Amino acid sequence: MTEFFISENFLDTAVQVYLRDCKIIVSKEFLRCAEIQLKKYFEEQTGIRVTKRIQLGFTPILSEFETHVEVKIHEGVSSLLYNLWFGSKVYFVHMAWASHSLRIYQTSDTDIDCNDIVFWLGGLEQIRLD
Repeated sequence: MTEFFISENFLDTAVQVYLRDCKIIVSKEFLRCAEIQLKKYFEEQTGIRVTKRIQLGFTPILSEFETHVEVKIHEGVSSLLYNLWFGSKVYFVHMAWASHSLRIYQTSDTDIDCNDIVFWLGGLEQIRLD
């Protein structure tokens, strides 16, 4: 498994941090499927290879006026506004997901079929290596 969000060793911690800091329940299964697909998507869309030196990390955005992060759902597409950490820079992107079966997956779901759910990122056009 690649280290896109987090390594396998830190999945439990990540789940706890999402709940504590963002008031959102995120399952390890959801994170695993997202990690695999989003690394590939990022590399294909930007032409930038994710390595140990160039890593990506995501944090849901929680403004001072919000008490929890809200998953938006529109016409079968779910999304979260995220901070994308790339090197020392931070970008605002949308992490979105939908499914071939039209199932609406929740971030808390543990019975996720990674061949059914599809993840992508909006806002990558702003990412540059410079």
